[in-house]
Amino acid sequence: MQYFDVEAKTWKPLASTIPPIGATHYHCATAAGNNLYVAGFDGGHHIYRYDTEGNIWEKQPHLCGEISNLCTVDDFMYAISYDCNQVPQRYSFSKCQWQNFA
Repeated sequence: MQYFDVEAKTWKPLASTIPPIGATHYHCATAAGNNLYVAGFDGGHHIYRYDTEGNIWEKQPHLCGEISNLCTVDDFMYAISYDCNQVPQRYSFSKCQWQNFA
């Protein structure tokens, strides 16, 4: 996994001190606060949360199926599914729950 260093304007690998994520395929990622969220696949579709302070990955439950895009706006993380028939979902960081949105 790599990140883009905006100062050096180059892609760099994440530090080797970060534990492995556990997924075999990655679709997209977004950051919020001290957390990095990655949509991935490891036999099932999951959102992984990396806590930079705790240096640990956790699987986050969701009902979005295979996610094509994650983004954060204000207090929400939006998960857009590859499946056009899937109801769009957003995660409220303050309420710690998934919500449908139109």
